[in-house]
Amino acid sequence: MSVLSDRYINAMVSGNTELCIAIERQTGLFGYPPEIVSIGLRAIDEGRDPDAAIGAYIDGEVP
Repeated sequence: MSVLSDRYINAMVSGNTELCIAIERQTGLFGYPPEIVSIGLRAIDEGRDPDAAIGAYIDGEVP
């Protein structure tokens, strides 16, 4: 099974917005722009807190 970030990127590239939205809703990241969703999904894939990773990214820390 693919990690969430890979599934999301593949769905985005293929134009499958329904799958993108489903992944965003499933992970609580719906409403964020794709760049921020990707940061959150990578954190989830790595077993980290997506909200903390997003906050660090917004604060200018390199993820």
